[in-house]
Amino acid sequence: MIFFFMTLIILYFFIGLLAINYEKIKNIKYIDLLVFTLFTVFFSIRWEVGGDWGTYLNYYLDLGRRDPFHSPLFLNINLFSNLTKIDYLGKNTIEIIIFLIPIFYFLKKLETNFYLYLCVAYPIIIMVYGIGSVRQGLAIAYFSAFLLYDGNRFVKFSLSIIPIFFHNTAIFIVLFYYATQVWDKINFRNAYVNLISICAIVFLTFILFQEQIDLYIRYYVYETTYDSKGAFIRTTLLVFLCMAFLFNMKKFTIEKKLKNFMFFSSIFIICCLPLSIFFSTPIDRILGYFMILKILIIYLFIKNIRDEKIKSLATNSVVCFFFILLTVWMYFGANSIFWLRYDNYFTF
Repeated sequence: MIFFFMTLIILYFFIGLLAINYEKIKNIKYIDLLVFTLFTVFFSIRWEVGGDWGTYLNYYLDLGRRDPFHSPLFLNINLFSNLTKIDYLGKNTIEIIIFLIPIFYFLKKLETNFYLYLCVAYPIIIMVYGIGSVRQGLAIAYFSAFLLYDGNRFVKFSLSIIPIFFHNTAIFIVLFYYATQVWDKINFRNAYVNLISICAIVFLTFILFQEQIDLYIRYYVYETTYDSKGAFIRTTLLVFLCMAFLFNMKKFTIEKKLKNFMFFSSIFIICCLPLSIFFSTPIDRILGYFMILKILIIYLFIKNIRDEKIKSLATNSVVCFFFILLTVWMYFGANSIFWLRYDNYFTF
């Protein structure tokens, strides 16, 4: 456990140093590839690490009973690993690679100081979802890539639906995004058509996934098997950032579709704060998809700082804050023990 804890800290220190010294190292080739490789190797060889480790191991060992329409992309990764005899190590490696690729793409699209925003993503998006709740982590990763992708329309649309094939709950964030685009003040006719389309999609979704939706409601709302004790704290931190964004929104130069999404997301997150006290687990799960907002908001604020000394101070403060967040979670998190009881594939 001490080894894993220290390795997590060393990894964070490494990317933190890269973030603080970004101007000095930004032209050095292949550092980002080195970081990608370190993350891939270290996280792929883990054993019994992550809150859902046992669930995913049982999933892999009993693939014959899995519903092919429930998280089909995740099922296919497991089937491929099983059929090609690359074992659980190979499955872990494939999963972490296809998780990191869209995350790195998303962070690279922010253009300024990739390593700083990797520090922001590290404690929750990478640690909790990337190697813990893996299916939802994959859904979050591809939704983040979809948000900033500005190329071919077919690829853009594909990126928007891929999350659903990793985790059914991603239907919510995908529909939420398209709902935020209804508010097109230039063309009210298109907005009306879009609203009707979204309502139809929501209706069909509830019909097609009624059984799964009922299961999630029973499991996360009515049953008390799990309690996300840190949900209120995580939501509160996100609310502060959202309020800062709303108060300063006019100062930011941001693409309209993304701005609409961030605006309505911020309002939604603020409304979720009191609910996180009474329905901690479902709110925590839903807000997992909105964790990328903290990266976007911090990026917008730092991008708009003109004074280099103040920008450097802001960068150092962000690196230190998320280091504190990481260590506090490790020492005091109710479920952090599932990440710290480290073993690796080769010693198992």
